[in-house]
Amino acid sequence: MNQDQLKQKMLELRDDVPDFALIFSGKKSKKVDGLYKPETREILIHNKNHKTDNEIIYTAIHEFAHHIQFYENPLQKTARSHNSYFWSIFHKLLMLAEEKNIYVNFFKSDKEFIDLTKKIKDNYLSKHGEMMKEFGILLLKAMELCRMKNLSFEDYLSRELLMNKNEVNNIIKISGSTINPSIGYDNMKVLSRIKDEDVIEEIQQAMMDKKLTPQMIKEEIKKEKKQPDKLEMLINEKSRIKKSIQKLEFNLKEIEDKIEILKSIGDN
Repeated sequence: MNQDQLKQKMLELRDDVPDFALIFSGKKSKKVDGLYKPETREILIHNKNHKTDNEIIYTAIHEFAHHIQFYENPLQKTARSHNSYFWSIFHKLLMLAEEKNIYVNFFKSDKEFIDLTKKIKDNYLSKHGEMMKEFGILLLKAMELCRMKNLSFEDYLSRELLMNKNEVNNIIKISGSTINPSIGYDNMKVLSRIKDEDVIEEIQQAMMDKKLTPQMIKEEIKKEKKQPDKLEMLINEKSRIKKSIQKLEFNLKEIEDKIEILKSIGDN
């Protein structure tokens, strides 16, 4: 697979983004498999790091996700902005790439991983979720007992259980919910912040069907809280482009000055 073919595969995933360059370095790198340069909109792939086309595609999708990230949110400052917004974009692209048979998910195709994943989910994630719901019920009993005996529940948590009040609140919150423990305690906490039961059910089912990752859910919740200001995004994008132009003009001036110096030396 050459770089033009790889770029075409990225455009099969999303073609509603600004043009970009996808370049094979032809080298190995001990630091990274690829990188994205937002100023020049370049995706650089260290293709010698990879043994298969599938590995190259994975790296390309990762860097392509950064391209989308900087296009959709010009407020990003560095190409290493690996926040939930980035991971949400990346995971969506990977899922779409699987559907289009562009990328093969090794975790789903390797028997050792399949068996291990099932064991972790069945024996640990699900049971941990159930245990935390039961734990929440016990904490509620401790809260009621403190109230009856006119004692501080927060003091009980700190001195006897050595627990943080905020985390205890999370545990208590999920104890009274109908969230399925099979999605794991961390995901249960995220869903417990949603007020609409129908939305919880919808997201929970999508997680169980492997259509949503925790990062994707966090971004959906953020969207519900605040819709992005399109005008602000365009103004920020304009500012970013102006800064890039100024930087390029400065670099150009430096080169021109060096050329003149070398010319004058030659004349002498």
